[in-house]
Amino acid sequence: AAHGPQLWWPRGYGEQPLYTVQIALAGPDGAVRDQRVHRIGFRTAAVVEEPDEIGTSFTIVVNDRPILAKGANWIPDDCFPSRLSAEDYRASITDAVDAGMNILRIWGGGLYESEHLYALCDELGIMVWQDFAFACAAYSELEPLRSEVEAEAREHIVRLAWHPALVHWNGSNENVEGYYHWGWQEHIPEGTSWGLGYYTELLPALLAELDPTRSYTPTSPYSRPLPADPRNPDHGTVHNWVAWASEEDNDYARYLDTIPRFSAEFGYQAPANHATIARAISERPLDEDSETMLSHQKAVGGQDKLRRGMAPHLPPVEGFDDFHFATQLNQARALLAGIGHYRSHWPVCGGTIVWQLNDCWPVTSWAAVDGDRRRKLLWYALRDLYAPVLLSVQPRPEGPALSLGNDTDEPLSGTLRLRRQRHDGQVLAEATLEAQVPPRSAATLPVPAELAAAEDPAQEVLVVELLGTGTRTVHPFAEDRDSALAGGALTARAERSEHGVRIRVTASSTVRDLCVLADKVDPAATSDRQLVTLLAGESATIEVRTAAEVDPAAFLTDDVLISANDLVARARARTA
Repeated sequence: AAHGPQLWWPRGYGEQPLYTVQIALAGPDGAVRDQRVHRIGFRTAAVVEEPDEIGTSFTIVVNDRPILAKGANWIPDDCFPSRLSAEDYRASITDAVDAGMNILRIWGGGLYESEHLYALCDELGIMVWQDFAFACAAYSELEPLRSEVEAEAREHIVRLAWHPALVHWNGSNENVEGYYHWGWQEHIPEGTSWGLGYYTELLPALLAELDPTRSYTPTSPYSRPLPADPRNPDHGTVHNWVAWASEEDNDYARYLDTIPRFSAEFGYQAPANHATIARAISERPLDEDSETMLSHQKAVGGQDKLRRGMAPHLPPVEGFDDFHFATQLNQARALLAGIGHYRSHWPVCGGTIVWQLNDCWPVTSWAAVDGDRRRKLLWYALRDLYAPVLLSVQPRPEGPALSLGNDTDEPLSGTLRLRRQRHDGQVLAEATLEAQVPPRSAATLPVPAELAAAEDPAQEVLVVELLGTGTRTVHPFAEDRDSALAGGALTARAERSEHGVRIRVTASSTVRDLCVLADKVDPAATSDRQLVTLLAGESATIEVRTAAEVDPAAFLTDDVLISANDLVARARARTA
């Protein structure tokens, strides 16, 4: 018996106490024949799907409290999973923890994962959504496969049910969507099984027998009670791939077209970090469209989609270095747009699980952390998006609005200061608003008319800050490609520090999304900050952790210390 047990909570909602349970099988003589030892936690958990005035909700509830899901899809962490160590798993789960995530979806196209992963999630408060191992395909329900499916499912249900981190089972990935939207019906004769019986009959029956306390969905995406319409955003889960995969218009602004009840899979591509590419590809000079680079492109038509997706937002780029930075920047901004939109509609949208956290080889993909375990710019964007407090400017039918998300247990109250100003720092209009946001919710406030539109969009930004908290957003009125962002607007110096190099920068005009691509100088180097936006007169410090004996000035070259301003200035110079 556990005396006075404490509840296990997802990270950000409480602690994760674990208890050891030992089960022994003894014979008539009292001798122990076999025993098992497990670490367990006490909690209730399930996905709640309830009809409402919109459609059908999809909310993760732990210990009777709704949880805002902030996470990512997990794929096998190596092409050869058997060589992964406990330390490898801890490093990758730390990537999720450091980014502010509280859930991982173990994707059905991968593996039932190592005990190392689930134990770490128990310990660190990362909820687990576990797919059964069916993905993107039709499966026979005849013998001998059916018996193999049942045996495999039984094994893993019993193995994983001990883990408090496991909160939800899902029968398959995109298989019902495939049947109704990918043309499978044209090729599967009527009356022929294709896997649906596994998802709607076999697997739920096994869970009812072996693990009846957790929730279950037959597939994702899935629109209960409309199984033939799995893409319906008003019901259950969606996988929003229109914004990336459309052959006509893959502008990430398309994330704003719908308000899903839960976005379980969505993402945008970018290459791996520079040092990872340089290690994996031997040809020089590096070329984004070389045969070798294209063999490391995960998407059909991926290069075209990268360029087409950037075009509405960034100026044309030339050369590998600028293409590499621009596509990583565009990936980060795509998820800033998508998650910012979804989170502004919490609790209607119950959460986001991006595609994907990790990668298993050095490729251009949707991952936030590349195949050599280097954090891409997207990872830093996710850290901001999944922070307890998120401030953003969102379009609404009546005009731009401020969204203030409060994923904490305390009410959030304070003064929002708004300024419409030019890139050179001249303030054109300003106002203050009082914000009151209850715990675990989001609030929307309209932007006052005098600040909602610019007189000269290319020259102006809207600055919003929650006074006394350090929470701020800078909203441009024009896309970078149409803006007057200044080149040469930054002065910088670098010096040795205790753990590497300290960079101090000062802006004379708006500098948007300043980054230090430190792995170009030292493959092991990392920056503590990326995507830093500065206003005229502001300064910032960026710490680079490196053990390399290099000249600190190497981190100040124009292909390492780089911002959106540099892309704009170079494009402007080419057309001058």
